[in-house]
Amino acid sequence: MRRAFVIGVAFIVATLLPGRADALDWTGDSLTATFQDPYTVPAYTDGGISITVPGTGAASPGGLQTLNVDVTATQISLYSPDSSVGQIEPGPFDGEVIVDNTQSIITGVSVDASSTLPGFDNTFLTFTPNSISINLAGLDFTGGPSVTAVVDVTFLSPAPEPATGLLMAAGLIGLGVIRRRGQYFTKARGR
Repeated sequence: MRRAFVIGVAFIVATLLPGRADALDWTGDSLTATFQDPYTVPAYTDGGISITVPGTGAASPGGLQTLNVDVTATQISLYSPDSSVGQIEPGPFDGEVIVDNTQSIITGVSVDASSTLPGFDNTFLTFTPNSISINLAGLDFTGGPSVTAVVDVTFLSPAPEPATGLLMAAGLIGLGVIRRRGQYFTKARGR
């Protein structure tokens, strides 16, 4: 009887564990990072780089310099490997657009405290459920790799799978049966 009780409790505990922990971040996802510079003539887009998370890619603002894009499970870092990027032209939007090509749903973005890019704050960030736009217009990357723009990303928590609910129901039914059998045997023994 004790063994059946332990099994029932194990079923219930198993149902309370998260279903897909990997849905809470970008690990293993495929992203596309595209630098857009609408102020050059003609307007410049670098064609996009594909990054499998975790990973690094190199964008080319204006086609002349290099801006590294480093993506981890929940963070994006932008930095120049040297001082070639300098100041990004001012304007409505001149920056990096990161698109998630998989199923992760973005619910928020914010500037991380470790950012060292002067003037970079949350007003430079916008997002949709599958993309993030990081506006670098008017910001200055002079200083090389020590100057970084770091963005934290949060994701939608996954809904439990239907099998989780069925497993919980089975555990509760099992506990009910065990309790009822215990009452039957107690009455039959005259206790």
